[in-house]
Amino acid sequence: MPAFAQDHCAVGAPADGIALAAQADRGDNLRGVHALANGTGVTVAVIDTGVAPSARLGEVVDGGDLIGGQTALYDCDAHGTVVAGIIAARDTGDGIVGIAPQARIVAVRQTSSRQNSEELTHAGTVSSMSEGIHRALDHGAQVINLSVVSCVDPAAPIDFEVLEQALARAEAEQAIVVAAAGNEATHCPRGSQVVPASFPTVIAVTAHDDPHRQSDYALDAPGGLSAPGYVPAGLTGDTMSSGLFQGAGISYFEGTSFAAPVVSGLAALLRQRYPQLPASQLREMLVATADPSTGAVNAQRVIEHLPEGPVDARERSIIPATVCESSLPKKVTLFGIGALMVVGCVLFSRGLARHHRLDDWV
Repeated sequence: MPAFAQDHCAVGAPADGIALAAQADRGDNLRGVHALANGTGVTVAVIDTGVAPSARLGEVVDGGDLIGGQTALYDCDAHGTVVAGIIAARDTGDGIVGIAPQARIVAVRQTSSRQNSEELTHAGTVSSMSEGIHRALDHGAQVINLSVVSCVDPAAPIDFEVLEQALARAEAEQAIVVAAAGNEATHCPRGSQVVPASFPTVIAVTAHDDPHRQSDYALDAPGGLSAPGYVPAGLTGDTMSSGLFQGAGISYFEGTSFAAPVVSGLAALLRQRYPQLPASQLREMLVATADPSTGAVNAQRVIEHLPEGPVDARERSIIPATVCESSLPKKVTLFGIGALMVVGCVLFSRGLARHHRLDDWV
């Protein structure tokens, strides 16, 4: 157990019937999708605040704790667990289901806003992000989700060599990397460079209120995609919560952090369907099926889209091992930045970028 009191950890606000029904309603739109692919055989890494084991997630692999604790299967912030649920929650009879419910989750814990320890000095940095990507790849991740990002001044002379090396390895091993585009904040104004979403081999995901309108708080995802940024009911361990208690109120799950895992789940479905295709082609398929004006993704279009050129029958998996009935909320959302850690955006000189803080809980 990490060295901090449990009563300091995030506490979920139990989702009421309306929130649960809204989340389950999304699953109705996934039944046809899951008849073709549900993530079976695909490993998705969640590099975040850890992932709490849950009956809804099936197997969760401990990919390592980079912030001084002993396990990544612990989530004091609840953020990583909500993200994992969006990707891979299984329907336990209430219709609530993730995008790729049969995917295997690898948890890599690389930051926390709630752990008070000197060991956090090198946690939540570009260096730990890079190490997290390597840990994910060491555990066979085929899709890597990064919902905790860093916001920097594009004019700053920052050296991202360690991150570039990690992303190069991911590309060489055909892993699809998905990252949140970031939320507008004092330390992250529009025009900022959001890392790693700004890198060419990373799928950047912004948030929308509906397929035709980007959320006001969401930063643009140049050449990227868009997905719902609001989660009516998110997975927090063995319970479904509508948000986290924050002072006298509730901080709801909303932000680009929760839009990114929607796309990660879709990437897992494509990887299941086309296990031999390169990551670059799967990225192109995701973009090709998105709304050309807003980048909004559509699960049915994604799964029914055929890649350009002939595809050997051996490269295409059509029937999943298990067909899940489910429901993903029609309104997906992200955590508000205030609900999690808020670290000032400090710019470092060249050579120190590896210790640049990851500020946005997209």
